[in-house]
Amino acid sequence: MTTPVRGSRSSFVRGMAVSAAVVTGVLYVLALLLIGLTVSEVGEGADSTPMHQCRHTSRRPQDAVVSTHEVRFVPPGIMCRTTDGKRFDSGVVSSGFHLALGLAFATTVGFTAAAFVQADRRAAASHRA
Repeated sequence: MTTPVRGSRSSFVRGMAVSAAVVTGVLYVLALLLIGLTVSEVGEGADSTPMHQCRHTSRRPQDAVVSTHEVRFVPPGIMCRTTDGKRFDSGVVSSGFHLALGLAFATTVGFTAAAFVQADRRAAASHRA
């Protein structure tokens, strides 16, 4: 029976933390690209203001007149505002995408915390020795 190499589990946890952080970063950048491309079309050509994604979405309150939009960075998305002050999500970044981003972020936090705990235990064990 072979014994695992000491520290291989901590290397695995650190590697998973880095991998999860990369996935989280890539998802966040993709969301920002979606938002950037959508916002870049506003004001470019006929019938582009207010943005199409705010005017033609099922999330728009019935009989509401869209006046403007605002970009959110956490969670990434575009909020539309009506003339009477109501706000709603444009749906440019879908709820499924938000779920994937949230799960990736939670995974990053979990593996990073586990890596810190393992590093702390290793440091405590080396001080005792």
